Amino acid sequence: MLSIKNHKNSIFNLLALLLPTICVAVSYPVILKTVGDDVFGMYALGQSIASSLLFLDFGTTILLVKKVANSISENSLEDLQSAANIAKLVILISAVVAMGSIVAVIATNVGNNTNDEQKYLGRLLCALSFVQVWVTFSLNVICCFFKAQSKYDEIAKMQTALSFINTVIFSMLLIMLNGSIVYSFAACQVFNISVLIIACGRLKRIYKTDIFEGVINIGSIKTLARFFKDSFSVGVQGVVGILFSQGQKVLIGFVAGPGSVAIYHVGYTLISKGHAIVNAIVEVVYPIVCRGSIGLTIASLYKRYLLASVVLSVTFYGVLALFGVELFYAWVGRTMSTDIKPIILPLCIAFLFMSISTPGFYFLTASYGNRINLQYALFSITMYLLLMLIMYGIGLGLIGVTWVYAVTSIICGVWFQVAVWKKICYQK
Repeated sequence: MLSIKNHKNSIFNLLALLLPTICVAVSYPVILKTVGDDVFGMYALGQSIASSLLFLDFGTTILLVKKVANSISENSLEDLQSAANIAKLVILISAVVAMGSIVAVIATNVGNNTNDEQKYLGRLLCALSFVQVWVTFSLNVICCFFKAQSKYDEIAKMQTALSFINTVIFSMLLIMLNGSIVYSFAACQVFNISVLIIACGRLKRIYKTDIFEGVINIGSIKTLARFFKDSFSVGVQGVVGILFSQGQKVLIGFVAGPGSVAIYHVGYTLISKGHAIVNAIVEVVYPIVCRGSIGLTIASLYKRYLLASVVLSVTFYGVLALFGVELFYAWVGRTMSTDIKPIILPLCIAFLFMSISTPGFYFLTASYGNRINLQYALFSITMYLLLMLIMYGIGLGLIGVTWVYAVTSIICGVWFQVAVWKKICYQK
Protein backbone atom coordinates (compact mmCIF):
# COMPACT_ATOMS: atom_id res chain seq x y z
CA MET A 1 0.00 0.00 0.00
CA LEU A 2 1.01 3.59 -0.49
CA SER A 3 2.38 4.77 2.85
CA ILE A 4 2.26 8.05 4.73
CA LYS A 5 5.85 8.60 3.59
CA ASN A 6 4.67 8.73 -0.01
CA HIS A 7 2.06 11.36 0.85
CA LYS A 8 4.85 13.33 2.53
CA ASN A 9 6.83 13.03 -0.68
CA SER A 10 3.92 14.57 -2.56
CA ILE A 11 4.00 17.45 -0.09
CA PHE A 12 7.76 17.88 -0.57
CA ASN A 13 7.24 17.81 -4.33
CA LEU A 14 4.58 20.50 -4.00
CA LEU A 15 6.92 22.56 -1.83
CA ALA A 16 9.55 22.21 -4.57
CA LEU A 17 6.97 23.85 -6.82
CA LEU A 18 5.40 26.32 -4.37
CA LEU A 19 8.57 27.90 -3.00
CA PRO A 20 10.09 28.62 -6.45
CA THR A 21 6.70 29.98 -7.52
CA ILE A 22 6.78 32.42 -4.62
CA CYS A 23 10.29 33.43 -5.66
CA VAL A 24 9.06 34.09 -9.20
CA ALA A 25 6.01 36.00 -7.96
CA VAL A 26 8.16 38.27 -5.82
CA SER A 27 10.99 38.84 -8.28
CA TYR A 28 9.40 39.12 -11.74
CA PRO A 29 7.73 42.50 -11.15
CA VAL A 30 11.08 43.84 -9.90
CA ILE A 31 12.97 42.43 -12.89
CA LEU A 32 10.41 43.77 -15.38
CA LYS A 33 10.47 47.22 -13.80
CA THR A 34 14.28 47.30 -13.65
CA VAL A 35 15.18 46.15 -17.18
CA GLY A 36 11.98 46.80 -19.17
CA ASP A 37 9.83 44.57 -21.38
CA ASP A 38 12.19 44.38 -24.36
CA VAL A 39 15.31 43.43 -22.38
CA PHE A 40 13.29 40.96 -20.33
CA GLY A 41 11.97 39.52 -23.60
CA MET A 42 15.55 39.08 -24.85
CA TYR A 43 16.44 37.39 -21.55
CA ALA A 44 13.46 35.00 -21.92
CA LEU A 45 14.29 34.40 -25.58
CA GLY A 46 17.90 33.55 -24.69
CA GLN A 47 16.72 31.03 -22.12
CA SER A 48 14.37 29.46 -24.66
CA ILE A 49 17.19 29.08 -27.18
CA ALA A 50 19.49 27.66 -24.51
CA SER A 51 16.78 25.18 -23.54
CA SER A 52 17.62 23.33 -26.74
CA LEU A 53 20.28 21.74 -24.53
CA LEU A 54 17.47 19.81 -22.87
CA PHE A 55 17.09 17.80 -26.06
CA LEU A 56 20.08 15.80 -24.78
CA ASP A 57 17.86 14.38 -22.06
CA PHE A 58 15.95 12.33 -24.64
CA GLY A 59 14.09 10.40 -21.95
CA THR A 60 17.23 9.74 -19.90
CA THR A 61 15.96 11.17 -16.61
CA ILE A 62 12.66 9.27 -16.76
CA LEU A 63 14.26 5.89 -17.44
CA LEU A 64 17.22 6.60 -15.16
CA VAL A 65 14.84 6.81 -12.19
CA LYS A 66 13.41 3.44 -13.24
CA LYS A 67 16.88 1.88 -13.61
CA VAL A 68 18.08 3.13 -10.22
CA ALA A 69 14.83 2.11 -8.52
CA ASN A 70 15.15 -1.40 -9.97
CA SER A 71 18.80 -1.63 -8.83
CA ILE A 72 17.73 -0.67 -5.31
CA SER A 73 14.88 -3.22 -5.20
CA GLU A 74 17.26 -5.94 -6.48
CA ASN A 75 20.11 -4.71 -4.25
CA SER A 76 22.41 -4.64 -7.28
CA LEU A 77 25.46 -2.42 -6.79
CA GLU A 78 26.59 -3.22 -10.34
CA ASP A 79 23.36 -1.85 -11.86
CA LEU A 80 23.58 1.20 -9.61
CA GLN A 81 27.13 1.89 -10.80
CA SER A 82 25.97 1.42 -14.39
CA ALA A 83 23.27 4.04 -13.83
CA ALA A 84 25.84 6.39 -12.32
CA ASN A 85 28.07 5.96 -15.37
CA ILE A 86 25.16 6.85 -17.63
CA ALA A 87 24.52 9.96 -15.55
CA LYS A 88 28.17 11.03 -15.72
CA LEU A 89 28.30 10.60 -19.47
CA VAL A 90 25.10 12.55 -20.05
CA ILE A 91 26.33 15.43 -17.87
CA LEU A 92 29.73 15.42 -19.59
CA ILE A 93 28.21 15.39 -23.09
CA SER A 94 25.82 18.21 -22.16
CA ALA A 95 28.76 20.26 -20.81
CA VAL A 96 30.66 19.87 -24.09
CA VAL A 97 27.58 20.82 -26.12
CA ALA A 98 26.90 23.80 -23.84
CA MET A 99 30.46 25.07 -24.27
CA GLY A 100 30.24 24.69 -28.05
CA SER A 101 26.90 26.48 -28.07
CA ILE A 102 28.30 29.37 -26.02
CA VAL A 103 31.15 29.82 -28.50
CA ALA A 104 28.71 29.63 -31.44
CA VAL A 105 26.28 32.14 -29.88
CA ILE A 106 29.00 34.68 -29.11
CA ALA A 107 30.32 34.38 -32.65
CA THR A 108 26.95 34.89 -34.34
CA ASN A 109 23.95 37.20 -34.12
CA VAL A 110 20.88 36.32 -32.10
CA GLY A 111 17.48 37.74 -33.00
CA ASN A 112 16.23 39.97 -35.76
CA ASN A 113 14.83 43.48 -36.08
CA THR A 114 17.20 44.67 -33.35
CA ASN A 115 20.03 47.17 -33.32
CA ASP A 116 23.68 46.25 -32.78
CA GLU A 117 23.60 46.95 -29.04
CA GLN A 118 20.58 44.70 -28.57
CA LYS A 119 22.23 41.95 -30.61
CA TYR A 120 25.34 42.12 -28.43
CA LEU A 121 23.22 42.01 -25.27
CA GLY A 122 21.18 39.14 -26.69
CA ARG A 123 24.31 37.11 -27.43
CA LEU A 124 25.66 37.56 -23.91
CA LEU A 125 22.34 36.68 -22.26
CA CYS A 126 21.94 33.62 -24.48
CA ALA A 127 25.48 32.44 -23.68
CA LEU A 128 24.88 32.80 -19.94
CA SER A 129 21.54 31.04 -20.34
CA PHE A 130 23.36 27.98 -21.66
CA VAL A 131 25.30 27.85 -18.37
CA GLN A 132 22.09 28.11 -16.36
CA VAL A 133 20.28 25.48 -18.42
CA TRP A 134 23.29 23.13 -18.18
CA VAL A 135 23.30 23.42 -14.38
CA THR A 136 19.54 22.82 -14.26
CA PHE A 137 19.85 19.85 -16.61
CA SER A 138 22.74 18.35 -14.59
CA LEU A 139 20.81 18.80 -11.35
CA ASN A 140 17.80 17.03 -12.90
CA VAL A 141 20.05 14.08 -13.77
CA ILE A 142 21.45 13.95 -10.22
CA CYS A 143 17.94 14.23 -8.77
CA CYS A 144 17.07 10.91 -10.48
CA PHE A 145 19.07 9.21 -7.73
CA PHE A 146 17.17 11.15 -5.04
CA LYS A 147 13.83 10.19 -6.65
CA ALA A 148 14.72 6.52 -6.78
CA GLN A 149 15.30 6.65 -3.01
CA SER A 150 12.10 8.73 -2.59
CA LYS A 151 14.20 11.56 -1.10
CA TYR A 152 11.92 14.32 -2.35
CA ASP A 153 12.88 16.55 0.57
CA GLU A 154 16.40 16.77 -0.89
CA ILE A 155 15.00 17.62 -4.31
CA ALA A 156 12.85 20.36 -2.78
CA LYS A 157 15.91 21.92 -1.14
CA MET A 158 18.02 21.89 -4.32
CA GLN A 159 15.32 23.13 -6.66
CA THR A 160 14.24 25.86 -4.26
CA ALA A 161 17.85 27.02 -3.87
CA LEU A 162 18.31 27.14 -7.65
CA SER A 163 15.08 29.07 -8.14
CA PHE A 164 15.90 31.49 -5.32
CA ILE A 165 19.23 32.29 -6.95
CA ASN A 166 17.78 32.78 -10.43
CA THR A 167 14.88 34.96 -9.31
CA VAL A 168 15.24 36.67 -5.93
CA ILE A 169 19.04 36.93 -5.88
CA PHE A 170 18.97 37.92 -9.56
CA SER A 171 16.50 40.74 -8.91
CA MET A 172 18.50 41.94 -5.88
CA LEU A 173 21.70 42.01 -7.93
CA LEU A 174 19.93 43.99 -10.66
CA ILE A 175 19.01 46.66 -8.12
CA MET A 176 22.47 46.68 -6.55
CA LEU A 177 24.21 46.89 -9.95
CA ASN A 178 21.86 49.56 -11.34
CA GLY A 179 20.13 47.26 -13.84
CA SER A 180 23.27 45.61 -15.24
CA ILE A 181 21.59 42.39 -16.34
CA VAL A 182 24.74 40.75 -17.76
CA TYR A 183 26.83 41.06 -14.58
CA SER A 184 23.85 40.10 -12.40
CA PHE A 185 23.07 37.05 -14.53
CA ALA A 186 26.74 35.99 -14.61
CA ALA A 187 27.04 36.18 -10.81
CA CYS A 188 23.98 33.94 -10.48
CA GLN A 189 25.67 31.23 -12.53
CA VAL A 190 28.50 31.03 -9.98
CA PHE A 191 25.92 30.43 -7.25
CA ASN A 192 24.11 27.88 -9.45
CA ILE A 193 27.25 25.79 -9.89
CA SER A 194 27.75 25.77 -6.11
CA VAL A 195 24.27 24.24 -5.70
CA LEU A 196 25.24 21.49 -8.15
CA ILE A 197 28.37 20.71 -6.11
CA ILE A 198 26.35 20.57 -2.88
CA ALA A 199 23.85 18.18 -4.53
CA CYS A 200 26.68 15.76 -5.40
CA GLY A 201 27.82 15.86 -1.77
CA ARG A 202 24.32 15.12 -0.48
CA LEU A 203 24.03 12.20 -2.88
CA LYS A 204 27.26 10.69 -1.58
CA ARG A 205 25.96 10.95 1.99
CA ILE A 206 22.62 9.27 1.18
CA TYR A 207 24.12 6.36 -0.76
CA LYS A 208 27.01 6.11 1.73
CA THR A 209 29.44 5.85 -1.17
CA ASP A 210 30.64 7.98 -4.04
CA ILE A 211 28.65 6.37 -6.84
CA PHE A 212 30.12 8.85 -9.31
CA GLU A 213 33.72 7.87 -8.72
CA GLY A 214 35.57 5.85 -11.32
CA VAL A 215 36.65 6.42 -14.90
CA ILE A 216 34.27 6.46 -17.85
CA ASN A 217 35.31 3.68 -20.23
CA ILE A 218 34.18 2.16 -23.52
CA GLY A 219 31.79 -0.11 -21.65
CA SER A 220 30.08 2.95 -20.15
CA ILE A 221 29.66 4.47 -23.60
CA LYS A 222 28.14 1.24 -24.95
CA THR A 223 25.78 1.14 -21.96
CA LEU A 224 24.73 4.72 -22.67
CA ALA A 225 24.11 3.86 -26.34
CA ARG A 226 21.83 0.98 -25.34
CA PHE A 227 20.13 3.21 -22.79
CA PHE A 228 19.39 5.89 -25.41
CA LYS A 229 17.98 3.21 -27.68
CA ASP A 230 15.64 2.03 -24.91
CA SER A 231 14.63 5.61 -24.09
CA PHE A 232 13.83 6.55 -27.69
CA SER A 233 10.05 6.74 -27.34
CA VAL A 234 10.23 8.66 -24.05
CA GLY A 235 12.87 10.90 -25.59
CA VAL A 236 10.69 11.79 -28.55
CA GLN A 237 7.94 12.90 -26.19
CA GLY A 238 10.48 14.95 -24.23
CA VAL A 239 11.65 16.64 -27.41
CA VAL A 240 8.07 17.45 -28.36
CA GLY A 241 7.49 18.88 -24.88
CA ILE A 242 10.52 21.14 -25.21
CA LEU A 243 9.38 22.28 -28.66
CA PHE A 244 6.01 23.24 -27.21
CA SER A 245 7.36 24.89 -24.04
CA GLN A 246 10.42 26.67 -25.43
CA GLY A 247 10.20 26.46 -29.20
CA GLN A 248 7.01 28.52 -29.21
CA LYS A 249 8.81 31.35 -27.42
CA VAL A 250 11.51 31.32 -30.09
CA LEU A 251 8.83 31.30 -32.81
CA ILE A 252 6.98 34.19 -31.17
CA GLY A 253 10.23 36.09 -30.86
CA PHE A 254 10.88 35.85 -34.59
CA VAL A 255 7.34 36.63 -35.74
CA ALA A 256 6.35 39.22 -33.14
CA GLY A 257 9.55 40.49 -31.41
CA PRO A 258 11.04 40.37 -27.89
CA GLY A 259 8.14 42.31 -26.36
CA SER A 260 5.70 39.53 -27.31
CA VAL A 261 8.10 36.94 -25.88
CA ALA A 262 7.97 38.79 -22.55
CA ILE A 263 4.15 38.75 -22.63
CA TYR A 264 4.01 35.05 -23.47
CA HIS A 265 6.73 34.13 -20.96
CA VAL A 266 4.99 35.86 -18.06
CA GLY A 267 1.61 34.35 -18.99
CA TYR A 268 3.11 30.91 -19.51
CA THR A 269 4.97 31.07 -16.18
CA LEU A 270 1.81 31.42 -14.09
CA ILE A 271 -0.60 29.34 -16.17
CA SER A 272 1.78 26.37 -16.44
CA LYS A 273 1.81 26.03 -12.65
CA GLY A 274 -1.39 23.98 -12.73
CA HIS A 275 0.35 21.36 -14.83
CA ALA A 276 3.36 21.52 -12.53
CA ILE A 277 1.15 20.93 -9.47
CA VAL A 278 -0.40 17.83 -11.01
CA ASN A 279 3.02 16.55 -12.05
CA ALA A 280 4.36 17.10 -8.52
CA ILE A 281 1.58 14.94 -7.06
CA VAL A 282 1.68 12.17 -9.66
CA GLU A 283 5.46 11.93 -10.12
CA VAL A 284 6.11 10.45 -6.67
CA VAL A 285 4.21 7.27 -7.54
CA TYR A 286 6.42 6.58 -10.59
CA PRO A 287 9.43 5.01 -8.80
CA ILE A 288 7.03 3.10 -6.53
CA VAL A 289 5.23 1.54 -9.49
CA CYS A 290 8.62 0.81 -11.07
CA ARG A 291 9.68 -1.08 -7.93
CA GLY A 292 6.32 -2.90 -7.82
CA SER A 293 5.80 -1.89 -4.18
CA ILE A 294 2.08 -1.09 -4.34
CA GLY A 295 -0.84 -2.91 -2.78
CA LEU A 296 -3.42 -1.98 -5.41
CA THR A 297 -3.95 -2.99 -9.01
CA ILE A 298 -2.40 -0.63 -11.55
CA ALA A 299 -5.87 0.23 -12.88
CA SER A 300 -7.23 1.16 -9.45
CA LEU A 301 -4.23 3.31 -8.61
CA TYR A 302 -4.35 4.99 -12.04
CA LYS A 303 -8.03 5.88 -11.62
CA ARG A 304 -7.30 7.55 -8.26
CA TYR A 305 -4.52 9.67 -9.67
CA LEU A 306 -6.50 10.51 -12.81
CA LEU A 307 -9.46 11.68 -10.70
CA ALA A 308 -7.18 13.82 -8.54
CA SER A 309 -5.57 15.29 -11.67
CA VAL A 310 -8.94 16.15 -13.23
CA VAL A 311 -10.26 17.81 -10.07
CA LEU A 312 -7.08 19.85 -9.53
CA SER A 313 -6.77 20.84 -13.18
CA VAL A 314 -10.38 21.90 -13.66
CA THR A 315 -10.33 23.89 -10.42
CA PHE A 316 -7.03 25.64 -11.14
CA TYR A 317 -7.73 26.52 -14.74
CA GLY A 318 -11.36 27.37 -14.10
CA VAL A 319 -10.25 30.00 -11.58
CA LEU A 320 -7.57 31.31 -13.95
CA ALA A 321 -9.98 31.52 -16.88
CA LEU A 322 -12.44 33.54 -14.78
CA PHE A 323 -10.08 35.71 -12.76
CA GLY A 324 -6.81 35.54 -14.67
CA VAL A 325 -6.75 39.19 -15.67
CA GLU A 326 -7.21 40.29 -12.05
CA LEU A 327 -4.46 37.93 -10.88
CA PHE A 328 -2.01 39.16 -13.50
CA TYR A 329 -2.95 42.77 -12.71
CA ALA A 330 -2.12 42.21 -9.04
CA TRP A 331 1.14 40.55 -10.04
CA VAL A 332 2.65 42.51 -12.93
CA GLY A 333 0.45 45.59 -13.27
CA ARG A 334 -2.18 46.95 -15.65
CA THR A 335 -0.16 47.19 -18.87
CA MET A 336 1.24 43.67 -18.84
CA SER A 337 -2.05 42.12 -17.65
CA THR A 338 -3.89 43.82 -20.52
CA ASP A 339 -1.38 42.40 -23.00
CA ILE A 340 -1.65 38.92 -21.49
CA LYS A 341 -5.48 38.89 -21.44
CA PRO A 342 -6.00 37.46 -24.99
CA ILE A 343 -3.77 34.43 -24.35
CA ILE A 344 -5.10 33.45 -20.91
CA LEU A 345 -7.98 31.29 -22.17
CA PRO A 346 -6.06 29.35 -24.86
CA LEU A 347 -3.16 28.68 -22.47
CA CYS A 348 -5.60 27.48 -19.79
CA ILE A 349 -7.23 25.10 -22.28
CA ALA A 350 -3.87 23.79 -23.48
CA PHE A 351 -2.54 23.10 -19.99
CA LEU A 352 -5.83 21.62 -18.78
CA PHE A 353 -5.58 18.75 -21.26
CA MET A 354 -1.83 18.40 -20.71
CA SER A 355 -2.35 18.13 -16.95
CA ILE A 356 -4.92 15.36 -17.05
CA SER A 357 -2.59 13.40 -19.37
CA THR A 358 0.18 13.32 -16.74
CA PRO A 359 -0.93 10.15 -14.85
CA GLY A 360 -1.21 8.23 -18.12
CA PHE A 361 2.33 9.11 -19.12
CA TYR A 362 3.89 7.91 -15.83
CA PHE A 363 1.83 4.74 -15.50
CA LEU A 364 2.48 3.71 -19.11
CA THR A 365 6.21 4.35 -18.76
CA ALA A 366 6.43 2.39 -15.50
CA SER A 367 4.41 -0.69 -16.46
CA TYR A 368 3.25 -0.86 -20.07
CA GLY A 369 6.02 0.46 -22.30
CA ASN A 370 6.04 3.68 -24.26
CA ARG A 371 4.29 2.91 -27.55
CA ILE A 372 1.22 5.00 -26.74
CA ASN A 373 3.37 7.83 -25.37
CA LEU A 374 5.36 7.83 -28.61
CA GLN A 375 2.21 7.88 -30.72
CA TYR A 376 0.88 10.77 -28.61
CA ALA A 377 4.07 12.77 -29.11
CA LEU A 378 4.17 12.22 -32.86
CA PHE A 379 0.45 12.93 -33.21
CA SER A 380 0.83 16.16 -31.21
CA ILE A 381 3.70 17.58 -33.25
CA THR A 382 2.04 16.55 -36.55
CA MET A 383 -1.25 18.18 -35.58
CA TYR A 384 0.55 21.30 -34.36
CA LEU A 385 2.50 21.72 -37.60
CA LEU A 386 -0.63 21.10 -39.67
CA LEU A 387 -2.56 23.77 -37.78
CA MET A 388 0.40 26.15 -38.03
CA LEU A 389 0.39 25.76 -41.81
CA ILE A 390 -3.33 26.56 -41.90
CA MET A 391 -2.83 29.61 -39.66
CA TYR A 392 0.15 30.79 -41.70
CA GLY A 393 -2.16 31.69 -44.54
CA ILE A 394 -4.33 33.73 -42.18
CA GLY A 395 -1.46 35.41 -40.36
CA LEU A 396 0.58 34.29 -37.39
CA GLY A 397 1.05 36.31 -34.23
CA LEU A 398 1.15 35.86 -30.48
CA ILE A 399 -2.57 35.05 -30.20
CA GLY A 400 -2.62 32.79 -33.25
CA VAL A 401 0.31 30.68 -32.06
CA THR A 402 -1.30 30.30 -28.63
CA TRP A 403 -4.64 29.13 -30.05
CA VAL A 404 -2.89 26.59 -32.27
CA TYR A 405 -1.31 25.24 -29.08
CA ALA A 406 -4.72 25.01 -27.40
CA VAL A 407 -6.50 23.23 -30.26
CA THR A 408 -3.62 20.77 -30.61
CA SER A 409 -3.81 20.00 -26.90
CA ILE A 410 -7.57 19.35 -27.07
CA ILE A 411 -7.48 16.99 -30.05
CA CYS A 412 -4.41 15.04 -28.98
CA GLY A 413 -5.35 15.05 -25.29
CA VAL A 414 -8.74 13.44 -25.94
CA TRP A 415 -7.13 10.76 -28.13
CA PHE A 416 -4.51 10.05 -25.45
CA GLN A 417 -7.08 9.65 -22.67
CA VAL A 418 -9.06 7.13 -24.69
CA ALA A 419 -5.90 5.17 -25.60
CA VAL A 420 -4.61 5.10 -22.01
CA TRP A 421 -7.98 4.08 -20.57
CA LYS A 422 -8.23 1.16 -22.99
CA LYS A 423 -4.67 0.06 -22.21
CA ILE A 424 -4.75 0.28 -18.42
CA CYS A 425 -8.39 -0.16 -17.42
CA TYR A 426 -9.75 -2.48 -20.14
CA GLN A 427 -6.80 -4.82 -20.68
CA LYS A 428 -7.56 -8.48 -20.17
